[in-house]
Amino acid sequence: MTKTSHIVWAIVFLFTIIVILPSIYVSVRSSDPEFCLSCHYEKPFYESWKESTHSDIACIACHPNLRYRMPWLTFRYMTGLYDMQTHADVETDTCLACHDRETLFTEPVQLADEKSFSHKQHLSEPLRGVELRCASCHSHIVQGNHKSVEETVCFNCHFMGASPADSITGCESCHGTPKETVMHHGFSFNHSKYLKLGMECGECHLKVTEGTGQMQPGACHTCHVEPAENVSREQVHEIHVSGSGIDCFECHGDIEHGNLEMVRTFNVACTDCHENLHGAQKALYMGVGGEGIGDYPSRMFAAQVTCDGCHTDHQATVNAFATESTGKPDPQTCVECHEPGYDSMLDDWDRAFPKLLNYVDNRIRNATPRAKSTDARAAMELVKKNLDLVKYGQPAHNVEYGVKLLQFNVNELDKIDRKPVSHRPAELRAPDAYCASMCHNRLGMPEDLLFEEIAFPHETHMIAVSEDCGDCHSVEHHGETTLSLQQCNTCHHVELDDVEDRCIDCHGTEAAFYEGRLALHEEGDPNYMLDSVGCLDCHDVTAGEPITLATVRQTCIDCHDEDYGDMMDDWVATGLGHRKDLADRLKELETLATNGKTITKADAKIVEAEFKKFKAVHAIFKRHGFLHNPDYADQLNDVAMESYNTILEILK
Repeated sequence: MTKTSHIVWAIVFLFTIIVILPSIYVSVRSSDPEFCLSCHYEKPFYESWKESTHSDIACIACHPNLRYRMPWLTFRYMTGLYDMQTHADVETDTCLACHDRETLFTEPVQLADEKSFSHKQHLSEPLRGVELRCASCHSHIVQGNHKSVEETVCFNCHFMGASPADSITGCESCHGTPKETVMHHGFSFNHSKYLKLGMECGECHLKVTEGTGQMQPGACHTCHVEPAENVSREQVHEIHVSGSGIDCFECHGDIEHGNLEMVRTFNVACTDCHENLHGAQKALYMGVGGEGIGDYPSRMFAAQVTCDGCHTDHQATVNAFATESTGKPDPQTCVECHEPGYDSMLDDWDRAFPKLLNYVDNRIRNATPRAKSTDARAAMELVKKNLDLVKYGQPAHNVEYGVKLLQFNVNELDKIDRKPVSHRPAELRAPDAYCASMCHNRLGMPEDLLFEEIAFPHETHMIAVSEDCGDCHSVEHHGETTLSLQQCNTCHHVELDDVEDRCIDCHGTEAAFYEGRLALHEEGDPNYMLDSVGCLDCHDVTAGEPITLATVRQTCIDCHDEDYGDMMDDWVATGLGHRKDLADRLKELETLATNGKTITKADAKIVEAEFKKFKAVHAIFKRHGFLHNPDYADQLNDVAMESYNTILEILK
């Protein structure tokens, strides 16, 4: 062989290795849909195919030319010359290779309200000068999770150029003649009776479309650098739709179709006649609109609870035309958000407020102002306005604001009325008089709480001592405690003969520590000072000064010496160390109870019992009672650690 022939064969060999064999490989591999994922931008199309009704059909079945173009497309992708604007050209004959033409062209398809769509009508001849393909409506987005038909295409053909109340082919071409009776704004309506009279759809349905569907500005430039000029509409559609299968919505704007506007006779709304609907209820709920006091929004309003959050009981009422539904408040919704007891409060409010409103109303109607002055008339107008707001706003929407407005009213009436009235309903006698009757009689009051590390029994103060809520809490800011220890001292720490004996009423835990006999705990030795040192010896409350660790430490030094002050410092440090250690170990046990190993029922009972013992010790170390008997405190801490270790052995 000559040198030239060697070169030729070498070129042929290299061409085969570099071009022909890879081309054959990618052409063969294109039969596998997963090969499409080689191009990163094909993933959404692959996933939509995978979830579609065509998932058992290979991509090349619908895109037969893809096999031959794949080598060139692969070369463009590898060299970075690919076009991110993908386009699939699926011919109608390709679809009809699988879908039987005769069946497809003879069976009507369900569209809108009835089987009125004909494939034959749309594919046999050009419509509006455009020869359609299957892909013109079904798009290049395959069926499945996506729409089987792009409705935008239908709307463009049927509504472009028509009036807003009509379509090119008429409403009945898709919807047929409506036969069912429909409901609209509370009345029933039958179309057939009116159509028999010759009425057109557009006489009632004034607007069924939104948008023109016209060419989008710059649409041509998404594909063409400089589109051709003087091209007719027919040529544009022949090239792009019939020839290349470009989707209509690639060029045309959207047209929205629906019952967008009806003749005003049918568009009846409450606000057409009734202005400021439920205005009083809204104002009361927001805590505004009243006179004489500041704004007081309902806490439900502050929590952004909407009307339908409580008005969930839809009660039906039959009128002359149809059944109407009204949303009534359902007490059960209170329980779903809060707890049992809240549902009963609504009944309490419904019983209490009519009496309060009636009382204030009678006071206003029977009032005889001392002087017919401008101020007196203004005051009367003011209280009338407040009464109307509470009455028509329904007090349950804001109980506190409603009561406060009524309280303000009766206070104003007492100032200007010539005939003062001594009797008032209980809820209007004092700013805090409604707290129990309106709410806390049902909910109760927390008993297991500490005030400045001192146990505070609500029931004792409310019933036995007859304290008012406002003595300890702010009336303006619900739940805020205004009480101070100094105020407590005015009642508790006074110079009475039995002051020593009464210490235990509030400081029972401290007394039990001192004696070494805490309830629910094992007994220990009493403090060695029990028989010789009383409460007032270390805590001199009769002077009216607050008792602190520093004052007690000084008492130790005054009775003994500086070493005893250091000893107390050690007790405090040890006790606080126990407190922190127990708190850390409690968190560890709670985590272990959730994530620990599975145990038997017998072990579970042991864990539960030991856990209760541990928590009981942890609870008593939250206060400084342990200082009254450091040895007993160490003993209880040892008990807690025994429980802790027992639980660890079982759960780990």
